[in-house]
Amino acid sequence: MNSKDKNRSSITFMIVPHGGNKVVSIPLSSRLITWLRAGLLVAAIAAGYAVVTYIQMHQQNNQLLAENREIEQQYSALQQELTAERSELSAIAEQVNEMRSYLDQLESLETEIRNKTGSLTLPTSDKQEASTVSSILLNSGGPEKWTNLDPVVPAGSEEAQQIITRTSQLLSQLEKEVPDKVTAVNNLLKDVDELNQKLAHTPTIYPAVGVITSRYGYRRDPFHGARRFHDGFDIANRYRSPIYATADGTVVFSGRKAGHGNMVQIKHSSTIQTSYSHLAKSLVNVGDTVKKGQVIGEMGSTGRSTGVHVHYMVYKQGVPVDPEEYLPYE
Repeated sequence: MNSKDKNRSSITFMIVPHGGNKVVSIPLSSRLITWLRAGLLVAAIAAGYAVVTYIQMHQQNNQLLAENREIEQQYSALQQELTAERSELSAIAEQVNEMRSYLDQLESLETEIRNKTGSLTLPTSDKQEASTVSSILLNSGGPEKWTNLDPVVPAGSEEAQQIITRTSQLLSQLEKEVPDKVTAVNNLLKDVDELNQKLAHTPTIYPAVGVITSRYGYRRDPFHGARRFHDGFDIANRYRSPIYATADGTVVFSGRKAGHGNMVQIKHSSTIQTSYSHLAKSLVNVGDTVKKGQVIGEMGSTGRSTGVHVHYMVYKQGVPVDPEEYLPYE
């Protein structure tokens, strides 16, 4: 190879500095130049691929971010719907608890009133309705189940809808039952009030503390020994022992009466009156209103009497009857 061909296959870069300094020459062979060109081409291709890859990844990332935001929005909406549903179920459960508690109270009050009224003829309660209510409450899992729904149960799911449906049915049943219970209890309370009024005006207690010395019926007269009818019963005790009104009423007589000495007579109703004879002293006046158990006089031996006692009588329709028929059994 001559020098001319050699010069054509190479390139020289010359660096000429200012100020007259020495010129620097950098010879480059054609092979090196070829490799440099190839390297630049590879670098350009790599750079282009990197740019395209970056753009694709950036687009995919934006798409993933958009999908993630959409999922988050759907999840947030689902959570809000589920929270609202749970709140609704919780409110329904509280309402059911209140109504069930109210019904239990009514049932208990009704039972208590019936136990107290005893012989009164009152309407019987429908126990089957209460059993049905309890059954529905138990089968639906109770308020704990409604107020603690598992968050993984989707809002509007079949299970949630079934719970709401059962709860609505239960509330409808309770709403139908409560008025009947209220009516039944109100009727019972009216009956009890009437009974209390009747009992208050019925002579059901003893007029004094002491010993019954003579009962209602025929007996030997203590004055002349003949058999005579005794129209009341006698209770003996110490002089001036208290005498009690045996029922609520109004004093219609207070004073001395032949054979009875000092006597108090009380009207308790349109059909029943009582009298208390042989008192040492009367503590009430005509027209006074007295209560059952109120002290109305003091035991004595006035009138036709052989000792300190009270002669107690009960009149029904103006006719003396056995006082012990109104008294509790000992």
